[in-house]
Amino acid sequence: MAKKTILVVDDDPQIRELLETRFESGGYAVVTAADGEGALATLKRGGGTDLIITDLRMPVMDGLEFLRRLVKGKTHPPVIFLTAYGSVAEAVEAMKLGAYDFLEKPYSGADLMNMVQRALEHAGEDQLLAGTSSAMKKMLAVIDRVAATPSSVLITGESGTGKELVARSLHAGSRRAANPMIVIDCGALPDSLLESELFGHRKGSFTSATRDKVGLLEMADGGTVFLDEISNISLPMQTRLLRFLQNGEVRRVGDTKPRRVDVRVIAATNRDLAVAISEGSFREDLYYRLEVVTISLPPLRQRREDIPMLAEAFLAQAARQLHRNVSAFSEGVLDLLQKHAWPGNVRQLKHVVEAGVALSRGESLELEDLSHSGFALVADASISDETDGLSHLERQEREQILKALRASSWVQKRAADSLGISGRVIHYKIRKYGIQIPRS
Repeated sequence: MAKKTILVVDDDPQIRELLETRFESGGYAVVTAADGEGALATLKRGGGTDLIITDLRMPVMDGLEFLRRLVKGKTHPPVIFLTAYGSVAEAVEAMKLGAYDFLEKPYSGADLMNMVQRALEHAGEDQLLAGTSSAMKKMLAVIDRVAATPSSVLITGESGTGKELVARSLHAGSRRAANPMIVIDCGALPDSLLESELFGHRKGSFTSATRDKVGLLEMADGGTVFLDEISNISLPMQTRLLRFLQNGEVRRVGDTKPRRVDVRVIAATNRDLAVAISEGSFREDLYYRLEVVTISLPPLRQRREDIPMLAEAFLAQAARQLHRNVSAFSEGVLDLLQKHAWPGNVRQLKHVVEAGVALSRGESLELEDLSHSGFALVADASISDETDGLSHLERQEREQILKALRASSWVQKRAADSLGISGRVIHYKIRKYGIQIPRS
């Protein structure tokens, strides 16, 4: 698959060189600019930019002015700001203008690469919520009705169905749209760090707390907080979160002063929280606080009639981005796509089509092109609609995960990437289906 291109904008040549080296070692193509003016000139020349990483404070044209000019265009790549201590307010302003997210210095390389991967995964994924099936029509109608309300929302659905996109749609349609939406991946951090990220901390409250830190809940004041994979947080953290939802106050770690915060909370999970409650791993009172309204995203196998439209949209998008003259699927390929189980859902379909376009040799996408994605597209004649035996679909899903693992020499991250799912999801599926990983 063609490399994604990252534009790095920073007036410090050492920072540019450091980020360029880091991103290239991560498999990305990199172009650089010394300020916003140079970045706009780079974008104007074309060549395809998938993501922009920029500093806030730069001479000639700073990050905010660069973003203001950038958003005047019809479309633009997602923008991540790197902010120094004391410029958090400017970073929040950037998010109001349309930035994807920001990362406060000093940051770890892992945090930066995780944010880059997340931004690239969600760039151009508006089609994930497209569809004319009855399941999608019902879900989109609920989003329209709920967006303008202040109610908390719980979004449920399998990995790859578009839960974060639903959250962004709810935020965009609310009275809070002019304020930031802060995304918090609850599964990415241990409790000790998650508490500091959510609530902030005072200088000296623990060994590495060398300065005061504003928590993400405070940063989102007036806007929306999206708690992704809420089921991953521990019971003690659930208690702190419940207390915040009850009184609307945050207290930084090591501080005695509570602060009032006005945010709308949207949470998402790919687990059945009722089962988690029965197992004692999730608080029932927190569940009822979060699920004032529940939006359930259907898996792709339950809306097969949407697959041709989605696949054709992904093909057109990939052809534009990769500058390939591919305009259609060869005969029979769409039928085959419709009969597939798609354990990674719409995101997996998007990745498979994009890989096919990158490797195509003609104007039509052939089955052979799609097979190079590392995922075997095998027709299943026994699948007629979503009501046919779920146990059979689970067997098919297990088989596809096994094929992906074998094709990747049992490297789970590579298998997850080929399936269009996260490492966390493939770990869960491996445990669920009792797949044994050979010892090296």
